Amino acid sequence: VATCRWNKGEDFETFIKKLYSENTLNKILDAEQNGYEVSMGWLYDENGPIEAFFCTDAFIIDTDELYLDATVDGY
Repeated sequence: VATCRWNKGEDFETFIKKLYSENTLNKILDAEQNGYEVSMGWLYDENGPIEAFFCTDAFIIDTDELYLDATVDGY
């Protein structure tokens, strides 16, 4: 299992490729190049039923306005 921590000296692309697909990396790079904000974070099942619901599955949402890769650490 890959760690979600960025190691000192590790480049961004290597870090992302340990966790996500090449497609997700390309989406991130394209979004940044086009001036969009890219965020990475975590949800916790102890934070209530809505976050718990999203923690129980792995999924990708890909629309014109939003790309969400929630394939890491779903259970």
